Amino acid sequence: MPGSRPSIRKRLPTLTCYWCGAQATSVEHVPPRNLYPENPKATLIEVPSCRKHNEDLSRIDEEFRFFLQSACHESQVAKTEFNGRTMRGVMKPEAKNFRARLVDSMAPAIFNGKPATSFSVKVNELRLYFEKVARGIFYHHFEQRFTGEIISANSHISFPGFDAREIIKFVVDHREYFLTGTPTSPYVFTYEIARVQEQMGEGFVLAMKFYDEISCFAIGTTTPNSANPV
Repeated sequence: MPGSRPSIRKRLPTLTCYWCGAQATSVEHVPPRNLYPENPKATLIEVPSCRKHNEDLSRIDEEFRFFLQSACHESQVAKTEFNGRTMRGVMKPEAKNFRARLVDSMAPAIFNGKPATSFSVKVNELRLYFEKVARGIFYHHFEQRFTGEIISANSHISFPGFDAREIIKFVVDHREYFLTGTPTSPYVFTYEIARVQEQMGEGFVLAMKFYDEISCFAIGTTTPNSANPV
C-alpha cells in the first residue's frame, strides 16, 4: 500500500517516470498541486517524473485549473481559489494567448436551469490532463507505470461526438471492487480505484471527484475486450 513505502523524494535517484519510464528528475503532484489552496492541510500525492511529464505540462495544468474551478457552482474552495490565485495567473503577461482563447470561445449557456458561461477546450489537452492524473494515481497505488491506453469522461467538461455513458456504466458496474484512495483533501480531490484483469493483460478503473462536485471516470485498458475484476 502507498502509505507503507518510503517517500518518493528520498528514492528519486533510483526511480523512473510514472508515465514513460525515463529516469525520474522531479516529483509530480497528482492531481496538480495548483488545485489545492496555497497552504493545504493535506498530504499531497507524489510520483516520480521526467521533465516531459511534469514541467513541460505545466501550461496545461494552469489552464485546466481555470476550467475545473470555473465549472464549480457549490464548492467554496474552488470559488476562493478561482477568484484569487487562478485569476491572478490568467492575468499574467505569459497567459495572454490563453486569455485570448477564452474571450474568443465564450458563449452563453444554461447549467442546472441557470444562466452560465461556457468555454471551449482543446480536446487533445482535455484527454491529456485527465490521462496524466489517472496514470499518476495508478503508479501511486501499485508503484508501476501503466503502459496501456486510458480513456476518460467527466461530468462538466465534454467534447462533441463523444458518448460517455459506456465509460460511466463500466465504472458503476465495478464499484464493489474499488479501493478507497489515499486521503488528500476531500474538499479538493477524492478517488476510488480497482484493478481489472483483461484477456491480454491488466487494466484499472478509476472514479475521481474534484472539489466534491466534478466527477471524472477513467478506464485503463490493454485490450479492447471487456475486463474482469481481480
